[in-house]
Amino acid sequence: MTTQSFNMYKYLLSVFAFFALMSFALLPAGNDEDEYINFSIKNAGVTVSGAFESWKKDVSIKDDDLNNATFNGVIEVKSINTGIGKRDRDLMKKSYFHEDAYPKIAFKSNTIKKSSDNTYRVEGDLVIRNNKKSVTLVLEKEMEGGKPYYTTSIELNRRDFDVGGRSVMLSDDLTARIRVSAD
Repeated sequence: MTTQSFNMYKYLLSVFAFFALMSFALLPAGNDEDEYINFSIKNAGVTVSGAFESWKKDVSIKDDDLNNATFNGVIEVKSINTGIGKRDRDLMKKSYFHEDAYPKIAFKSNTIKKSSDNTYRVEGDLVIRNNKKSVTLVLEKEMEGGKPYYTTSIELNRRDFDVGGRSVMLSDDLTARIRVSAD
């Protein structure tokens, strides 16, 4: 093995090790320790996880008044945390979230319907980088300490929102997980 190929081997090994370590991190975030907005995406074949640490919510779901129920939220894009500062700064750039022009991600519910005792179907609009898409969330309700919490998971295609462009390394699909309490 030549010195040049050995150095390339060491470099690739260190990059792989770095991403392998990152795949074990799922960072909690949110307004309290029991709430979070997390995501995971494959990058170079390894799952990378992160979270948004600053967001506001308007959650009010009462079974006897679902016509006035809300499941809304606004995320501060700059609060993204993947555990790597350089990557977080890169995600603020024009080719990804373009935080200078689009500092917020928003979700606004349009209808909320009860599916079962502890499950709700929320249809609403998700806006990222000024791209609005209709999405459906399935909320699971659980009570903790007398307080209702709602959990959901959704698969999104980042390119539907013009986040990142074509990439051989970065997957188009990501999973977002949300857990919030009612207001």
